Amino acid sequence: MIADALVFEGASEDVVEPLLEDPALPQHLLRALIYRAVKDHLAHPQHSRVDADDPYLPAVELATQLVRAA
Repeated sequence: MIADALVFEGASEDVVEPLLEDPALPQHLLRALIYRAVKDHLAHPQHSRVDADDPYLPAVELATQLVRAA
């Protein structure tokens, strides 16, 4: 749900704040984003993009920062 909120609903990074007490959150968020990105690519390869406008990019950057900090 958090991954979708970040990618598709324009939620700010603050949405993860209340859940950071869970040490598993960074890994779960990163895995959810990987799953969604791969699923979207397989379902709609014509809409896939790997550029600065990729809707997943900000969320993936946040998740990787959280994983590194954990």
